[in-house]
Amino acid sequence: QAMISASKVPALSSNLLSPQGGPALEGLQASIVLEAGSVRVGIVGATTVGLTHLASASTMSHIRLMPPAETVQAEIDKLDDSTDLLVVVSHLGLEADRRLAQSVTGLDVIVGGHSHTPMSEAELVNGVRIVQAGSYGRNIGQMRLTVKGDMVSEFEWELVDLKPENLPGPASEPVQALVSKYSDTLEAEFGQVIGQAVESMGRSYTGTNSMGNWITDVLREGTGTDLAVYNAGGIRSDLAAGPITKGDLFQVFPFSNAVVTFEISGSELLGILLGNARSEVDGGHGSMQISGVSLTWRLKMDVAEVVDIQVGGIPFDPSATYTVATNTYVLEQAAKYLPGAIPQNIKARSENVFDLALQAIQSGPVNANSAARMKRVE
Repeated sequence: QAMISASKVPALSSNLLSPQGGPALEGLQASIVLEAGSVRVGIVGATTVGLTHLASASTMSHIRLMPPAETVQAEIDKLDDSTDLLVVVSHLGLEADRRLAQSVTGLDVIVGGHSHTPMSEAELVNGVRIVQAGSYGRNIGQMRLTVKGDMVSEFEWELVDLKPENLPGPASEPVQALVSKYSDTLEAEFGQVIGQAVESMGRSYTGTNSMGNWITDVLREGTGTDLAVYNAGGIRSDLAAGPITKGDLFQVFPFSNAVVTFEISGSELLGILLGNARSEVDGGHGSMQISGVSLTWRLKMDVAEVVDIQVGGIPFDPSATYTVATNTYVLEQAAKYLPGAIPQNIKARSENVFDLALQAIQSGPVNANSAARMKRVE
């Protein structure tokens, strides 16, 4: 809400509503009409329905997510008579953009995002041109079109690579001043060195990795719990060997998720571990990173089966109660990441994941540990 209120750029989403039916946020608009010369351009926003799996449950309690085809068509119908060109600005992903193009009538162009697809050529689906320029500012998409008689008569699309060597020359003085203003501010806050990494640590979406081992160890040791678990998708960058700045760490943990602890039974822990093993096979979600427990497992008759479990170096006890540390996102998505478990005695801590990681780095050199904590055997 604060970002929308402060922005000079309109925020558009036709399918994010409040539970009462109005816009989900004050200032959020379903569509706008802009003029380019004599051409009246209607622009409609659309947000991924996967938001329920990306945002916390507390956030989603304030939002009613509607099917984008339904709300986009409603905006098209409203704008069609007063516009010459209709464009959807989409954060749906390429596959969903294709489905949207098939589902609506009267639309001319979809400018997409979310799937990070660098499209060197536009796609034409049901008369709708779909373009997307990739991600992270690596490219800029340039679309040139001519509108005649409420129709697109000419269309050109170019994906321009923004490598420094492709730039036509140095930045202008106003641009350089703007860059310097923000880079100096960021450097003062995030450029300070906070510690050292003895060797590089990497992440992956499947299986054990050194970044996952490190942050779960930090959580377990920082909270004094038996175990710690962390979602692989919540680790957003690697750490290179050498000096670590505050900015480096923030790129790893940008979400400010709070640390939480809870209790589960041994049988519930077993269900979580087997669910995690199963996800490595079918890709249901990224592998949960773990600390304090080691699991050896095998696939038998297409079912994940335990060979051995150790908790804190001693044999697993299905009747025991174990304490677990994680982040608030994992807890709020418990059905996905903690299958079959009903966490008890939940305690939210004052620090977030970034805080604990910062303390750990400041306390001494960071050593990589890539030892597999979930081992599949034949």
